[in-house]
Amino acid sequence: MLGLAWPRPKSILSNWLIPCFHADPIWPPCPPKQRLAVRGRIYLLEGALDDLLARYREDFADDP
Repeated sequence: MLGLAWPRPKSILSNWLIPCFHADPIWPPCPPKQRLAVRGRIYLLEGALDDLLARYREDFADDP
């Protein structure tokens, strides 16, 4: 199972002609000369979709 996750993705898409998929994060406003971070995860695990969903919920339990 392969997954890409953000706490609040802006969009999720894939392309069947080119083997790729995207989950774009929502970036909060960043004032000039400041830094920000958005935490994401890439998953590569054995199992089913339910296993991936359980792992995502565990990893992002603290996010709104």
